[in-house]
Amino acid sequence: MIFKDKIDRNLIIKNKKNVFKHVVRELYLRNDIPCLSECCPLPQKCHEKVENISFTSLLQNDCMYLIPDIKTTELYLELFEHENLNNIIITQTVFENVIIFFKIY
Repeated sequence: MIFKDKIDRNLIIKNKKNVFKHVVRELYLRNDIPCLSECCPLPQKCHEKVENISFTSLLQNDCMYLIPDIKTTELYLELFEHENLNNIIITQTVFENVIIFFKIY
């Protein structure tokens, strides 16, 4: 894996006993995952990173994608089922948290 940038998110969490705890979450932004979008400003570079591409793009019709976060997905999940709303990318983290939130098996 090639990590380009690292972001630290500093949180102060209060537990049930009113004790504050300082938590640091490190997020690593990856630059080795291609988008495979036709709208990518660097399509040749992007497509070179993937071997045996059997499709031409992520979503061929539009160049706008919706990538909701966990809270948005939990609050507005029924909106994502609308047939006119397309080009939604659900990340694995969001997917797993929604399954836990709604107790879907």
